[in-house]
Amino acid sequence: MNLIYIPITALLLITAQSFWNHAVKVEGFFNGTALDIIRRVATTPALWIGGIIYIIATLAYLMALSKNNFFTVQASMTGLALVLSTLLAVIFFGEKVSPINVAGITIIFIGVLLVVQK
Repeated sequence: MNLIYIPITALLLITAQSFWNHAVKVEGFFNGTALDIIRRVATTPALWIGGIIYIIATLAYLMALSKNNFFTVQASMTGLALVLSTLLAVIFFGEKVSPINVAGITIIFIGVLLVVQK
């Protein structure tokens, strides 16, 4: 098994989604007509950068699938994405997590470690 593509995929997915989060948090991003929204989407670099990173993440995901079974890839990538997105939300977006959230993320991380064992 080659597991290196799994954390790479999770990290790329979270990075892409962070760019999207940053882009759409602009006040009034979804206000106006459909044409206004399409224009904003087309001219917002963070959305495009996130899209490119997402494509790269998809390629890493396909590499992971080619070298590992689906269950291992999907379960561990999803768990890692939850852990990484929580860290990112706290560190970069200043979001708060409760002690029970931390306990849940810890359990998820332990679960990921168990899933990738033979």
